[in-house]
Amino acid sequence: MRRVAVTLAPLSLAAGLASVLPAASAELTVIVNRSDAGTEVYLSAPAPDLFTLTATSPDVVPGGGGAVDIAAFSQGTWEIGDALFANSRLEIGGAAAPLEAMSFMLHAASEAMPMDTPLDALMAIELCNVAEPGQTQDWDALVGYVGYFTPRVAAGDTITLDLPLQTEVTARVIDAATDGTLREWRTTLGPKEALLLSPPETRQSGLWPLGGLAVFAAVVCAALIGRLRRA
Repeated sequence: MRRVAVTLAPLSLAAGLASVLPAASAELTVIVNRSDAGTEVYLSAPAPDLFTLTATSPDVVPGGGGAVDIAAFSQGTWEIGDALFANSRLEIGGAAAPLEAMSFMLHAASEAMPMDTPLDALMAIELCNVAEPGQTQDWDALVGYVGYFTPRVAAGDTITLDLPLQTEVTARVIDAATDGTLREWRTTLGPKEALLLSPPETRQSGLWPLGGLAVFAAVVCAALIGRLRRA
């Protein structure tokens, strides 16, 4: 079990999916980590865009029509992550690879987290902003982060990420090979178009292999903490 228990500060959310249409300039960040233990996939975008691009109603967030239910968030946010991927699919080497959500998080756009490596993405879904009692934030001013894991190893396989896109979106993609090599590019996806990630060439790339080990250790540690909190 790799789920991460997290807590969110009070937030103010939009009432329905119709009110969260993505802006034309919106960019979806996709980070894939191909490790020997499995495959991690992270998604990030402005919160309204993330929910629209995945055809998910913000009502899945406790208090989705108003203030967030903090008590509910204290039990973990992986269920929100599962809901966000319910209308999507992932294939590794042409075979379906079900994903399990590790965590979902929201951060104010003014305090957006870096998303340049898998370690950055892991930190983004684990860390939460602590607000003063009664403080709220507008849904349109938030960025969403979600992480998934599958035990399927994708070292030399093509990965297909198929989101229920109904509009054109620019995707910033970062693909990390098993040896830590990072490959980054941008592409534009049209409605119903899947994102294809060919396996990156493997070669040593700076200190990222150490970061990859840190990601694995941090996920295991977070999963254990999550279990203890739920016990």
